[in-house]
Amino acid sequence: MRFIRQLIVGTCALTVIVISTNFAVSAVRADDLPDLPDLVGSWVATEGQLHFWHGTPMEVARDGHTMRIDIDEQIGALLSAVMVYTNPSGVHGHDGEDLTETATEKLVGVIDWDSKTILFADTPDIGFHRIVLIDDDTMAMTMLESGEFALAGRMILKRSTESSD
Repeated sequence: MRFIRQLIVGTCALTVIVISTNFAVSAVRADDLPDLPDLVGSWVATEGQLHFWHGTPMEVARDGHTMRIDIDEQIGALLSAVMVYTNPSGVHGHDGEDLTETATEKLVGVIDWDSKTILFADTPDIGFHRIVLIDDDTMAMTMLESGEFALAGRMILKRSTESSD
């Protein structure tokens, strides 16, 4: 009897959640959503910090440490990009093995429904990047990579007016 009562209560609660979600989703129409920003181009880190698995913190945009995101394709809310970063000699890459002076990582992303939040996943790593569009030319990014060679960081990126080539 107790199981049946729990099943009924759980079913009722789930029904309320589904109905509430349907009302909330149906109340938002595509016409009510903000326009998608045009993000294609190069975005250069002007400041920020990274913290590596081996405990070494690093200031971005100082002492030769650079990072940029080149968004090369935008199809509606979907994004394709490459993250390019450089480290001065003497700094190990986040894989902990070889010195990494310059590297690139492929990113796939999406602009969230608010048209201000951008989410990227990097491949082949296990990285996640959350970006908030501050204005048309400024982004604030928080990044995490999990796994054996984890890192965490945050950066301010500015739209570059120069070609990334």
